[in-house]
Amino acid sequence: MPVTPSRRIRALTVAAALAVSAGVALPAIAMAEDEHGEGETTAQPIEPTAPPAPVDPPESTFTNDAGTAVNEPAPENSVSATTVVTTETNVLEEAEKNTAEKEQAAAEARQTAEESQKAAEEAGQASSEAEKRLAEKSVEYTKATVEADRAVEERKEARRKASEAAAQAAEAEAKASAAKAELDAANQELNSAKEDLAAAEDSMKAAGETDAETQAELADAEAAVAEAEQTVSKAEENLKQAEEEAAAAKKAFHNAHGTEKIAAKRELEAKLKAKAAAEAEFHAATAELDAAKSVAEEKRAAAAAATDTLTSAQAEHAEAERRYEDAKTAADEAELEYNAALTQFEAAADDSAEARKILTEKRQAAREKLAAAEEAKAQATEAYESYETAKKQAALAEEDADAAANALAEAEADLEAAKLAEEEARKAITEGTEDTADIDLGGEKLEDVDVTKVSESIVVSSPTGIVLAGLYNDDGTFEVVDYLTSDDTLAGELPPVGLVLGDQAASGSAIPISVILLGTAGVAGTAAAGTYFLRRRTN
Repeated sequence: MPVTPSRRIRALTVAAALAVSAGVALPAIAMAEDEHGEGETTAQPIEPTAPPAPVDPPESTFTNDAGTAVNEPAPENSVSATTVVTTETNVLEEAEKNTAEKEQAAAEARQTAEESQKAAEEAGQASSEAEKRLAEKSVEYTKATVEADRAVEERKEARRKASEAAAQAAEAEAKASAAKAELDAANQELNSAKEDLAAAEDSMKAAGETDAETQAELADAEAAVAEAEQTVSKAEENLKQAEEEAAAAKKAFHNAHGTEKIAAKRELEAKLKAKAAAEAEFHAATAELDAAKSVAEEKRAAAAAATDTLTSAQAEHAEAERRYEDAKTAADEAELEYNAALTQFEAAADDSAEARKILTEKRQAAREKLAAAEEAKAQATEAYESYETAKKQAALAEEDADAAANALAEAEADLEAAKLAEEEARKAITEGTEDTADIDLGGEKLEDVDVTKVSESIVVSSPTGIVLAGLYNDDGTFEVVDYLTSDDTLAGELPPVGLVLGDQAASGSAIPISVILLGTAGVAGTAAAGTYFLRRRTN
């Protein structure tokens, strides 16, 4: 804490008065200076040194021309000594005033630097919180994208299983058809055998029962009928088994197709969550960038304030050094004056009161100026330490500002990455290739609808921009299972026709999603359930 000018002046004046009244010699003051300087290890500018101590005359007596010891007058009885102290005090006050101005400027600069540093620290805390939120949102986005990718794979797996089930159903239908054809053929053979048996019986009646040839023909006809009956029975069993297998295969396809519809819906749901997570990450990255900008600005302001503090500390140090040099010069001059007075006093023919007064004044002035030099040296040391501290703080502030600038660059990169992620998540729902497709809307077929094919389970109606979730069937028809509402949520039902085509006359009530998810679709399913399409062309 710097000593105020008034305190320093009082200290110097009191020290001078005590030194005079106590009769302490200047060599003792110089020794006190040496003791005070011991042990100082702080790096300093060119170390100020105290002026050489002038030599005191004998403290109590001097010898006159007659060789008689004469007591030296007490300095406090000298009016001129008081005048000298007052004059020197005025000089000291002016020097102290200049130094005080530099100290005040330095103190104000330090206060400004402290306030700037505090603001920077507060901004840094806000920035850390923003970084934490961004990290959380990034984790959520990563999880959402993983879930979306998993949903895509699940939908693909569901499609593979549905395709296998459709193939198995078609194969079972073919076997059932073949079994039915075999049964029909067996029945025809049975009917033919029965006709041959009836003819043989008629021949037997006409020829008589004793005709061996007729009896043989009848026996062959009866055996043929029995064999045909067995063939029909076996064909019936084969057909029954084939029909059961076909029914099971159709049911398996029905379930697999329903699972595929659910998977298609889940894929869109997962992509919606990824999109929402990407948007949240983008907002968090924007907040992080704003916080980083604030930190960078505050850190740069803190660095500027620290530089100002350093400049003020340099000025304060320079002023203290100048004051020390002036005080040292004044002390040297006072010493010379005192030595000259002492020589003149020793050479004087008498020990007049005037001579003794002059000698006392010179000694007092020398002591005061030596004390002033000591104080100036302490102030110069203190100013140098303040300068060194300010230099370190300015360097640290500059490092902080550079780090904040780097953090700002990283935040800008984070925002750019989040922006790209948000765009990709949006494209995963809304962008794709232009196409024309027939749309199966709960049994109502809309032909040749212009769409944007986003994926195998997502299309966007070009006339209205409505996003449809569903799947492509083997005949190329896109079967709708759900759609997005205006607030980017799944409706849980099928959209009205007008919402797909933009045709107000075709608008109607929505179809509950449960009907579609539980219904039968696809080539095999349609054949089994007897589903019909109400065709509607869009051109």
